[in-house]
Amino acid sequence: MSNTVVVVMISLLSLHRSLRCFKTRTGDVWLTSKVEEVVLGGSVSSNWLFAYRVVMFLFATIFTLVHLCIKGLKPMRFYTKWNFYSLTLYFGLVVWETLWFRRRKASDTEHPFGMGAYLAIVLYHINMTTVWTVDVGTWGVLYPLYRKHPEALNQFLLNFFSYVEHIVNLFMMIGELMMNRMPFFDHLRGTVGLWVVSYVFYGFFYRLRTGLWVYPVSKTTEIWSPIAYACIFTGHLLAFRLFHLFHRVKTNLLLESSSMTTIYGHPSCSILMLAARQSLQAPTHPVKGQHETVFQKTVRQQQTEFLMNFIAME
Repeated sequence: MSNTVVVVMISLLSLHRSLRCFKTRTGDVWLTSKVEEVVLGGSVSSNWLFAYRVVMFLFATIFTLVHLCIKGLKPMRFYTKWNFYSLTLYFGLVVWETLWFRRRKASDTEHPFGMGAYLAIVLYHINMTTVWTVDVGTWGVLYPLYRKHPEALNQFLLNFFSYVEHIVNLFMMIGELMMNRMPFFDHLRGTVGLWVVSYVFYGFFYRLRTGLWVYPVSKTTEIWSPIAYACIFTGHLLAFRLFHLFHRVKTNLLLESSSMTTIYGHPSCSILMLAARQSLQAPTHPVKGQHETVFQKTVRQQQTEFLMNFIAME
């Protein structure tokens, strides 16, 4: 019983931190983002990115429908399914936003940054985090546990559906990462935390309703359960940082590349835009304990004004 209380407290603490992180900086997405960042290509042309997203959405949709016809709704209790549905929704949403953007552009009408683009950015951060935790957790934790039970191993892990949801999903999002021009927002780790905590509490509800745990590692009655849940939340934070690292590497590589994308007739505009936004998101205030001179403050303000004007040119 004491272990269960500790697990619930850990989950509530994670929920509190996620809400605090998400609530305090949500407006930044609206203030600094444009719908062009969601629909236009970064390292490839916008047409290639759109074609890739259409193929990924059709593949994920057909895969999901086939799996539902064969297995029904029972597998929806798994965290894997939650994340693959989220991945499918993401690709469908960016395809829709691209079509709507092109339609508005053809009619010479401005396409505002709305709820669809905002949700796409949020889902992008969630999926780029969970593909790592799902795949590493499956093959690093669940696979060794199920090896003692060959029937369960073949039923849940060693089959085509499992390979798609636990291997192919990673390559789908890596391809998306390398081709798009999506911005990165550090505070959106709060949405990742909300996503994980939501599933944890769903697992508690599922236990109360059925008397069963979805995963062997989710048993709160075990002595090691507090450590397991702490590792789950920490693992998602580390995966988010890994996503951030990949984003920075991609941006730096594209900045150094001689063949940068041309947007609106300006070479490398899209990549420079990413760098400008990243610079604005970076902390610019002096380190605690140090005093900023009037000259340093003036230079910092001028740099910020220049970056804002550069972004506004788009």
